Formats: sequence, C-alpha cells, structure tokens
Amino acid sequence: MAFCTELDGMFAEVAGTPQFVNALRVKLAADLTVTLDGAARALGVSSRTLQRRLHDGDTTFQRELEAERVRAAKRLMLETDAKLDAIARDVGCASGTHLAALFRRLENCSPREWRRTEKSR
Repeated sequence: MAFCTELDGMFAEVAGTPQFVNALRVKLAADLTVTLDGAARALGVSSRTLQRRLHDGDTTFQRELEAERVRAAKRLMLETDAKLDAIARDVGCASGTHLAALFRRLENCSPREWRRTEKSR
C-alpha cells in the first residue's frame, strides 16, 4: 500500500499537482467531514502550514473539500439512483440545494443534467 501511495505522489508531481495537495485529496476522499485542523493533524503539520502549502499549490482547503464533495457526488449519482438530498447529506453538504449550487459552480451544469448525460453514455 505504501508503494501505491508513493506512486500516486510521484504521478501527482509529474501531473503538476504538488504531493502535499495530493495527500490532502487522499485524506478528503476518505473523510469528507474532516476539518482544516483535523486534516493538518492527519498530515502531521499545523493548520497554518497546511494553509501555506495549499497556497503554494495555488489552492485552498475549502476549494479541495468542495471539489472532493463533487467527485463523491458524481460517484454516487453514477452508482445509485439516490435523490440529490440524500447524496448531499452523504457528501457533507447541508442540502440538495447546497450541493446543486456547488455542482453548478464547479461543473457548469446541474447535477440532474450531469447524471442524465453520464448515464446515457
């Protein structure tokens, strides 16, 4: 497993994503309820250091958390027929409306449009 994690980190570096940002993404994928402080502890740094490193990688904790919530929502929309409100709760959003707004901002379409398009492929 450590070898796979190392390979993921190397791939992220080659792809232009700093390894530290990739490590945060792995943490967020495993736990969408983690806070900035919790993520920093899990990564072995202070909250401020986490913020600085993310800034150096041209991102923020909130941006990474929102992106992971949308990725998780996409997986659930493809794998289940669950309603948006249920998916929103599963990915840590307050409501279906909150998830829909987040989804539109990041994907430029509604969750319904995305689901319909992807399921028809």
